[in-house]
Amino acid sequence: MKKAERHARWQGAEKLESYKNQLKDARSEQSVGKDTQKPLDEFITRENSDRVSGFIEIAGALAKSGQMETVTLLLSKVSQVFDTMTNDTLRVELLSRFIVVLAQIGSFDEALEIAQEIRDLERQSQILLEVFEIACTTQNSRTSDILEAITQPRDKVNALIKLGAANYEREQHEEAKLMLSHATELAGGLYPEALQAAAFSQIALVLHKAGSLEEAKAKFTQAYALAQKSLTATWRTWALCKFAVHVAQAGYSDWSDNALKTADVMVSKSFEVPVLESPVSALSHFAEALATLGKFDEATKVASEISDYYEQDWVWDFISLCLANQARFPEAFDVIRNMKTGDYYGKSIINLAMLIAKSGKYKYALDIFGNQSIDKLIICLASLRDMLESAEHGMFIQTLRENTRIAGWLDPEWKEINESLVE
Repeated sequence: MKKAERHARWQGAEKLESYKNQLKDARSEQSVGKDTQKPLDEFITRENSDRVSGFIEIAGALAKSGQMETVTLLLSKVSQVFDTMTNDTLRVELLSRFIVVLAQIGSFDEALEIAQEIRDLERQSQILLEVFEIACTTQNSRTSDILEAITQPRDKVNALIKLGAANYEREQHEEAKLMLSHATELAGGLYPEALQAAAFSQIALVLHKAGSLEEAKAKFTQAYALAQKSLTATWRTWALCKFAVHVAQAGYSDWSDNALKTADVMVSKSFEVPVLESPVSALSHFAEALATLGKFDEATKVASEISDYYEQDWVWDFISLCLANQARFPEAFDVIRNMKTGDYYGKSIINLAMLIAKSGKYKYALDIFGNQSIDKLIICLASLRDMLESAEHGMFIQTLRENTRIAGWLDPEWKEINESLVE
């Protein structure tokens, strides 16, 4: 559910192929740096994967500043880790982010190649969809190849819709209509009906934004009918929630409210036959839609009813992010305090601190950040790269250099990275 972040192009394009080749060499030579660097896989666990995440995020930010040698150093370190990791879940999580960053810095060939290492085809398809979004935004020549590599019909439909929307934004109306036509045809074969409903309401929203109001309304009507025909109450909840969000974004607030009321009824029905349904999922879908639409009191109430703590914390994280995006920072922090597990807490705090910093409230951001690790601080710095550079050219590198210098007092990994940064 996660979205592609800022889409960047390399600075110094003439060096791109050289650095791509260096990265490929690093991936094939396991012995690189073994005499001076401790094995990164020693600390690759759920609790302390921040280092690798930091390397990945900072590489993406540094690419935008032209620090290509440090980018290569960071990505080669990360590449070596993936070949030795035994925790498959964490490996896929980190590998997925690695692939997206490669796409963000323009290495689409490498991103496609590494994506093939993900054996879970559903997850692979989701990651390729993120890569596809970046390719669309940057109008990369590999867009069609990435689309072809997406194997899951649901994700391919989403890709076609996104491409159609991008074409409309570029005033390429005929190409946009063709993409949406392909998406509609492919969506008609999705199962269960909830997937069709969500795809059609998404297509309807694109059409509405493009000015095809009657066609959009007809497609919304079709989506609403399909949403209510879905196989189970849980699926109906999901489809109705997607519809409610899309139709609200098109300005049909009454239609959205009616869909939410029906979704509320479906949530209750999911508790009637819990063996065949998933009440936890139904509640999560409903809370997510409410938060997306700014109905935070209702979303919080629904979230508090979720019995699975891990799923509930995911929803708290989502609600907190929605609040923070509206600059309601104290409320977002209060929501994070509801979390009962450690899986999302650290990430949620970092995301909140970053959004606060981007609003210019630096002291408040540091207070929220608290005593998080240096690795997490550097991840935070990576996300603030554009803001720091807009304040003063070179401020991002200056800030990063100072922080990695201090981190290098205790850790040779950061010392090496600090020394590689170009003045």
